[in-house]
Amino acid sequence: MPAFTYKTMLTPLTWSENNGITYGSGADVNRMAEFFDSQMPADPPALLCQREDCER
Repeated sequence: MPAFTYKTMLTPLTWSENNGITYGSGADVNRMAEFFDSQMPADPPALLCQREDCER
């Protein structure tokens, strides 16, 4: 089972404020989201860690 995958992530249109996400910004990406499958591979660490202070 994957630790994390962006393929299943959806960005809601609205929710609470000030939590680091721009709601309503993922309309195109939401259309490409896939239903979770236990055989789905986890994303490689390079995709998950894109900040300079992130451990690789």
